[in-house]
Amino acid sequence: MSPVQIIASNQNSTDSPTGLWQDTIEIDKTCLLTINAIASARYNGNVVNAGIRLIIRLDEEELTSDYSFEGSSSSILFSSSAFTTLFLQPSIYNLEIERVNAAVNSDYNLRANYYAIYAEMSN
Repeated sequence: MSPVQIIASNQNSTDSPTGLWQDTIEIDKTCLLTINAIASARYNGNVVNAGIRLIIRLDEEELTSDYSFEGSSSSILFSSSAFTTLFLQPSIYNLEIERVNAAVNSDYNLRANYYAIYAEMSN
């Protein structure tokens, strides 16, 4: 058996206007969890303030977030990314990654992945 193992992982994307991605992670060993997310959306129309917010939550606790907003504009692409790493104890966790929209109206995208990494201690 390898001294370093990926014990849980997933990657996915959505082009849904709601921008929500969820997964349940079942961990049976203490591990390091790394989560990455990238989001984007575009606004086209009359001049308004628009933007997006990207949020990573684990069991409803907000771990990290990023914002992409611009002053008044009639056409602009917003993009945002977030990354976090934390230790997890054995349990079942609910992961939620959300892109919150503010007036954007096209070209929605949300991509995310995570890896739970276990390292066996050597003697």
